[in-house]
Amino acid sequence: EAIEADLDAFIERRARGAKSGRDRANDEEAYWRARDRRQARARRLENAREWVAHYGGLALYHHDLAARCAEKRDRVRELIKELEANDKGGTAA
Repeated sequence: EAIEADLDAFIERRARGAKSGRDRANDEEAYWRARDRRQARARRLENAREWVAHYGGLALYHHDLAARCAEKRDRVRELIKELEANDKGGTAA
């Protein structure tokens, strides 16, 4: 009976050890999954910031381009006014 009691105690210790090993494995897996989620969230945030910078640069470029086009439009309007004034003055070629 003493041998059986020792054997039962040994089996119980092994079972407790195996369970704690499973718990450690589950905890470790949960840690890695959480770490992966944090890294993915950080990547998404960084990508979003990069897109903001990209579109901000495009907006500035197009704003400057629109301003240059408006200046050219105004110069052409002035040229048209000058040409029309010359035509009214009788200096048409």
